[in-house]
Amino acid sequence: MMHTISGKLSYPFSEIARVEGTLSYRNDRNVYLATDLSNLSRANTYNHWAQLKTEFVLDNSFPVGLNMMTGTRLKITGEHYHRLDQAKTSVSILGADFRQYGRITREMIWAVRLAGATSFGPNKLLFYLGGVDSWFIPRFDNSVSVDETQKYIFQTLGTNVRGFYQNIRNGSSFAVFNGEVRWNLIRYAFKYPLKSELLNNLQVIGFTDVGTAFTGSSPYSDKNTFNQKTIESGPIKVVLKNQREPIVAGFGFGVRTKILGYFVRLDMARGLEDGTLLPALFHLSFTTDF
Repeated sequence: MMHTISGKLSYPFSEIARVEGTLSYRNDRNVYLATDLSNLSRANTYNHWAQLKTEFVLDNSFPVGLNMMTGTRLKITGEHYHRLDQAKTSVSILGADFRQYGRITREMIWAVRLAGATSFGPNKLLFYLGGVDSWFIPRFDNSVSVDETQKYIFQTLGTNVRGFYQNIRNGSSFAVFNGEVRWNLIRYAFKYPLKSELLNNLQVIGFTDVGTAFTGSSPYSDKNTFNQKTIESGPIKVVLKNQREPIVAGFGFGVRTKILGYFVRLDMARGLEDGTLLPALFHLSFTTDF
């Protein structure tokens, strides 16, 4: 169970740009499952965290419809987490998210996104690359191992990279590119809004995703776990090293619409990993934009 109290201060430079600062205290209560008598008698434990977060936000985007807009969005974020009851436990994170939208023709826009983040300090944040945000029944790739020498204390997703399960790559840093063409097919054909929410918001899209996640200064380092495979047999331990391509890509088509008040996305994507074209994978999710 987690409880958080925070205060935020925001200073606007103009109608489209601002800087924000947030100071937070977080209390985590860890309750052990009563699977046996030993766990049943264990007392709850508590973690106490302090968080400092600063953001620069620029947003001059203008909506021309649901999930359709023009303009620019930019967010640069710096965060620091410090565990108050363990002085040597902390992590710092730097990240950025840039999005650009433009009109191709009536009821059709293009949208691109560049995003990435890195963590550093005594501890790290683990990024799992792959999949989409708000994925309904997400799938996780257990074949890609995590570097156990890194002191990871938090984990999160690096999205979107469609055509793959979560954890196609992992590490303390990630970077992604997303490109989409969004076309409101029905409104383009009829030239006026319809009463049906489903038809009025029906969109067809084509997309391309490219991304990587890695540990250290470069995704091409042989120290990354996706370039290593450990085989143990009794006292014998063998580490096989290879040079797989750290960057993966996905492409495909999708549909978007609003159903019962929810914006629903269905994408069909094919992944490209290490020169191999993978079978089609479907992603059902519930969120707007990327």
